[in-house]
Order: sequence, then structure tokens, then C-alpha cells
Amino acid sequence: MVSSLAQAIRNARAAVGLTQEALAARLRLKARAISRWEGDRSVPKRRRRAALVATISEVNPEAGAALASAFASATTQRGRLVVLGASPPPAAAPPPLDAKLAFELALFALAEELDVPPGRLRSGLVRWQKRCREANVSFEAAQRQIESWAETAMTTAK
Repeated sequence: MVSSLAQAIRNARAAVGLTQEALAARLRLKARAISRWEGDRSVPKRRRRAALVATISEVNPEAGAALASAFASATTQRGRLVVLGASPPPAAAPPPLDAKLAFELALFALAEELDVPPGRLRSGLVRWQKRCREANVSFEAAQRQIESWAETAMTTAK
């Protein structure tokens, strides 16, 4: 059985619509750390708890407050975090994604597909955007060109 703290971490992550990988990237951790927390195989260290609550609160303050409450209801005993009483908080419905969050999630997914750090991908996209602006290429024109390349790649792959 998973502890209420592990369930609270999972619920908070789901409430903001992040995958374990995306949340780990935001916290500059590996996805297996999030998996261990949610699987009740380990607990976040004190400094990670604050970063986790802050990251969740940026997107969904209610989910961040619920997670902070779950951490507050825990106590340390012989160096281990032990959760006291209470059932897990109810699972919140994921909020609608705003454009900024949707872009961040797409960026993290693309970085994962390409196996590059999100920061490197982000800086590359910024340079690409600057070059397009300098060449007077609109976003729509660039999008059409990329779609054309994708169609060509799909037909040659068949």
C-alpha cells in the first residue's frame, strides 16, 4: 500500500498535467527519483520538498497547497520521513493547459525524443527564431516548410 505522502505527490503531479519525466526535468532530477517518491520507495529530501511544492504551485496553487499540507503532516523519525494518519487528498481534475505550459510540455517531450537536455533545445529554438526573424521568415512560412519536409520524409520512408 502506498503512503499518503506518495499519493499526494502523484496527485499533485497529475493535477498540473506533468509526466514524471517533465516534473523531473523541471526539478533537474532524473525521472526515477519521481518514480521512487510516488512508489513509496523513497521520500524527497527537505530541499527537494520546497522545490517540488514551488514547481507545483506555479501551475496549480491548490495542488501545491495540498502537497505542502501533506509534507507538513509528516514527521521525521530516526532520519526517515513517516506519514502520520489521514487518507490521501482527493485526486484533483487536471486544470486546462495555458499556452505557456503547453509549450513547455511540448518542449520537454521533444527534448526527451531527441535525448537532449531541455535547456539546450530551448537555446537552439531561440537561435532558430532569431535567424528566422533576421531572414524575414514568418512562423507560418517556417511551419509550412517543416510540414513539407515531414511529408517528404513520410513518403520516402514507405
